[in-house]
Amino acid sequence: MVVQSLVVHPWSLSVEARGVSVANSHGGELLGWDRLQVQASAQSWHARAAVLDAVQLHGLRVTATRLADGRYDFDDVLQPHGASNGPAPRYAVHAFNLQNVRIAWRDANHPSAEALAQFDLKGHVQALSGIPKGELDVTLNALKLATLQNALALPLPVNFNQGDANARLHIQWTQPGQDAPDVKVAGQLHLADVALQDTAGHTSLALKALQVQLDQMDLRQRTVSVSELVLDQPQLRLQLGAESTQARGKPSVDAAWQVTLDKLTLQNGTMSLKDERVQPTFHARVAALNGTVQGLSTRADTQADMLLNGSYSGSAPVTIQARLNPLAPQKFLELRAKFSNMELPRFSGYMGKYAGYAIEKGKGTMDVAYHLRDGQLKAENHVFIDQLTLGERVESPDATSLPVALAIALLKNRQGQIELDLPVSGSMDDPQFSIGKVVGQAVWNLVSKVATSPWSFLQGVFGGDEALSQAVFAPGSAELDAASRQTLNNLAHAMHERPALTLEVRGVADAARDALGMTNLPKDETARQDALTSLAQRRAQAVQRWLMDSGKVAPERVFVLAPKARQAEMPAHVGVVFTLR
Repeated sequence: MVVQSLVVHPWSLSVEARGVSVANSHGGELLGWDRLQVQASAQSWHARAAVLDAVQLHGLRVTATRLADGRYDFDDVLQPHGASNGPAPRYAVHAFNLQNVRIAWRDANHPSAEALAQFDLKGHVQALSGIPKGELDVTLNALKLATLQNALALPLPVNFNQGDANARLHIQWTQPGQDAPDVKVAGQLHLADVALQDTAGHTSLALKALQVQLDQMDLRQRTVSVSELVLDQPQLRLQLGAESTQARGKPSVDAAWQVTLDKLTLQNGTMSLKDERVQPTFHARVAALNGTVQGLSTRADTQADMLLNGSYSGSAPVTIQARLNPLAPQKFLELRAKFSNMELPRFSGYMGKYAGYAIEKGKGTMDVAYHLRDGQLKAENHVFIDQLTLGERVESPDATSLPVALAIALLKNRQGQIELDLPVSGSMDDPQFSIGKVVGQAVWNLVSKVATSPWSFLQGVFGGDEALSQAVFAPGSAELDAASRQTLNNLAHAMHERPALTLEVRGVADAARDALGMTNLPKDETARQDALTSLAQRRAQAVQRWLMDSGKVAPERVFVLAPKARQAEMPAHVGVVFTLR
């Protein structure tokens, strides 16, 4: 130990020690200080206790060294040396003031120490009445979060890369007998320039600043009351690779803790996603996120109000409005969100992987409403797509064999727009439930239904009792009757409203049925077949001519195919069958 000077003032019951340094076992400094002043109190004689009027400590330095076996060089000093069965010690410090306390840390394998924190501490403590108690004011400056995690070897799921913590806290402390200590904390906490990343490297979070106004934290009653929490410029980045797995946990606040947060403010936040599981790699970014959440609490009878606004990829407005109580044991959510005018070519990676096409052009808007009560989620998803145009074909082993282009042509209205309503539901308590997967499956089920049953879809949209996929003719006739004209009228209307569709028309003849209505039918088999083929061709031409004369279907959208004999699966009265492309 090194002491530059030691001065004792017996008449004033004070002592002063300057320039003190205590070495550790490795030749470095364990602790030291610039100046220590202790003022004893005459009350010690009357109270028969250690009573100090004042303790002033300036420039305290503490350097903790972690040894090769993981222990610290001061562990032996902190170990208790036998239990004491005597009465509890009686003491008092009426005022103490520690200024410019500096804590450093080093690993035994590294020659230099790293600064960990600097703080000031003042207050008073006493245990003269049998109940230890005290009040402390702490001013913490530049606590290095990354260094702290390294020094304590904390097994956290995230790693702090950088960040400083500053705080001004008022602490009240009482130790009532053998019970748990009664500790109350209030003050402000400020984190600056924080950067952290999960251990798998898929998620990272950066913060310009985080500010917390702590009204009170009661460790004994397990309550926390925060009037305001401000997140300034948070940046959340998610990266999904081929090896990524998505496990959904259930983060929640311990039900024994009562937490209230009056207001959470988000300032200029960003969220970005990079998904390398599809090619081209999908990039998404929501920026300029600003908003508030007011009234958060663990109480089940409370609901918070949330309003967030931002922009997707710099041009598409994003609005999220909700009532929720995510901290309560029974979750509640009423959410409305809208993503407007998203550029769809950004989603080409997903479209190519699962549909086999890139996206050349299009915009999309999604308006959702989610309702969560008692663990049951009901979601309404309204999707509006404008001018969706497929690009080049993409070879993908995961792509569907369904006619995706036909499904899109069927869904597009005359203005080139698609509107979908996709209600979904499920239990949030089911670990296999994923809202993204459920919505995706709902979209795919609709596309499958449209692509595999196009005529049923058109009939459902435009109505009518007649089957739009065929036209009926009298035996041996190529004349359109009233029923056929009604079918063609409905078909022309559907084609007019779905301008991306093309129509294939194939005339059909049935030897047995049509022969009944044909006079002078040749007996020679070849001539007989030629007559039936001619009948089928005239039927197709009659349909084509009627559709063109309607003015609703352009000639280039109608293709007459080679006629054929009626197939076994066709009704006997069918004279023309239609195919959509």
